[in-house]
Amino acid sequence: AGKWCLDLHPDDVYWCSAEPGTPVGTFDGILAPWTNGVTQLVYESPPTAPDWYRVVQTHGVTAASITPEMLHMLLEAGDDLPGEYDISSLRFLASGGGPLDPEAIVWTNDALGLPIHQSWGQSEVGGTACANYASMEVRPGSVGWPLPGVRMAVLDDEFKPVGPRVTGSIAIRPSWPWTPPAFPRDDSPFRRGWYVTGDRAYTDDDGCYWPADVVE
Repeated sequence: AGKWCLDLHPDDVYWCSAEPGTPVGTFDGILAPWTNGVTQLVYESPPTAPDWYRVVQTHGVTAASITPEMLHMLLEAGDDLPGEYDISSLRFLASGGGPLDPEAIVWTNDALGLPIHQSWGQSEVGGTACANYASMEVRPGSVGWPLPGVRMAVLDDEFKPVGPRVTGSIAIRPSWPWTPPAFPRDDSPFRRGWYVTGDRAYTDDDGCYWPADVVE
């Protein structure tokens, strides 16, 4: 998943600023760089906004994953702070762990000069399952398209797939590449051959996924 949703390359210096004990910190911060063989930067404590810029500048970070909380910290620190640092090494910026509001998305483009690539996943799913790819134009507010090997759909209350622009539950067909081996029988999320995630979204006419509270 790191190759597709984080655009990791062998010569990258990659930094995920999420806590390693969180799902994003585990999947994006540990498993993704290890399985893709890239240089990984580890920071010993939660960074402040100046810390984040300084680390990118000092270590020449080329790809980064950032949580919504960290991004809002950068936004609240103001528009002038990025200009005090040279972050020109940074070519790819991703976000996971929750949806972003339009203000943060627009600010990232304006203040950092980079689009932010949002994604969707779950601990239960085993990582990221849907992402805005580096090779495609980012659709701000969306979480992109399913990763290779992942068959997703939006289902109605009867667990049947719906068409574009109809809100429902995100579901995945087993077996996706990292399907968990079992769930408790009395609380199984599998319905009619789908794993029903509980998260709600809709798709646009091109099959791009949008969180239910996002309006294009």
